[in-house]
Formats: sequence, structure tokens, C-alpha cells
Amino acid sequence: MLGQGIVVSAAKTPVAAHGRLSVKGVDLIDAKGKKFQLRGISSHGINWDVGAPYVNKASFKTLRNDWGVNAVRLAMYTSEYNGYCAGGNKENLKKQVRNGIKYATDLGMYVIIDWHILKDGNPKKQLKEAKSFFDTMSVQYKNQKNVIYEICNEPNGCSWNTIRDYAEQIIKVIRQNDANAVIILGTPNWSQLGSEVANHPIKGYKNIMYSLHFYANEKNTVNICLRSWMRAERKDWQ
Repeated sequence: MLGQGIVVSAAKTPVAAHGRLSVKGVDLIDAKGKKFQLRGISSHGINWDVGAPYVNKASFKTLRNDWGVNAVRLAMYTSEYNGYCAGGNKENLKKQVRNGIKYATDLGMYVIIDWHILKDGNPKKQLKEAKSFFDTMSVQYKNQKNVIYEICNEPNGCSWNTIRDYAEQIIKVIRQNDANAVIILGTPNWSQLGSEVANHPIKGYKNIMYSLHFYANEKNTVNICLRSWMRAERKDWQ
């Protein structure tokens, strides 16, 4: 019947069906080893009124049942609009993140904790705060198979070497607490990926993903980046 919602039983929620996610080669896979795609939405900034009101269980449930969403991303800005590192109420923002994680977990959805670098550009500007935040979060959620960490949204105005150095420090903090969660890393020029990322990826850690933010006038970007990545993968295997 047209307009009928998607009925999701507790036993068939996304997390119940697919379990803990991991990275194999260039693919995200589920607990059964099958390729998996996160399908979902990002909040606007939860640090002000364009995003915070929509972090609630009813909204998430509607997205899951009516839109077929399996993941939500909690965008916590670091710099803009009373962001976490710009005078915002840190405890209140962490509470909002925790609430969002609880709602997603109750509904059997995946949830991305997004350290939303944007105006600040270079993620190392917030290195100390990021270490503290992700240490706290990874201690609390180390046993939850639906939590994913995104450690810098759209770094810009800095090199891949700078971003990679930041990432290696934050990944180390997370991995001291949570050995298995997927970690997403933003890439240069507002997450445009680029061959330099494929040629010089993070080494020594598993379950790392790299962001590519796609725009309509850049239709070849995905294929170019994937080809670069595959070449880098083959080189590593030799």
C-alpha cells in the first residue's frame, strides 16, 4: 500500500541484523563479512537550535521506519556557535551526544560521533580537547558495537601530513580504550580525499575509513579517488 511505513521489529533492526562493522580492504563489512552501506542523515549542529531539537527518539524512529535509515550522525561543532571548543557548555554537549547514542542504540541503529571541524580548519588547533573528548567517549562506549567515531569533519587549509599526524594521536587515544570500533577520518580540502591520502594512509591500525564529501559538480571525484586507493592497496600487498 502506498505510504505505508517500513515495519522494523526489534529482532531485525539494523544493528541486530548486521552486528559490529569493520573495514576490509576498501569495503565496510558487517559481522557476517558482507559488504555494508551506512544509510542515514547527519544532524545540523547540536550545539545550537538548528540541530539540537531533532536529536530525539521519535525523530530517529521515524527516520528508521519510514525512510529506511540505519545510521545517524551527531554533528557537534568545535568552533562555530558556542561549539565545544568555543565557549560552549561541554557537559551539556556531551549529554546531548550521549542522549543521541542512547536513542540510536534503543532503536538498533548505528551512530556516528562527529567532531565537527569546519571553521577551525586545522584539527590540531583542538588537539588537546579532542584527545580528552574521545578518551571519555571511547571509555564509555568501548563495548557498544553500533558506535562509530568521526574524528574531524572537514579539515581545510592544512596538509594531509598535518591531518594524519593529528589522526594518529587521536586514533591512539581511542584504541587504548576501544580496539575495534570503526574510525572515520576527514581528509584535506573539506574532505575531498585525494590521491595523497591513498598513497600515504594511516598505518598500524585497523578499521579506519576516510571521508569524501561529494558535490554534484565533481562527478569524477569518487572514481578517481577509488582508482588511486586501489593502486595504493595493490602496492602495499606486493
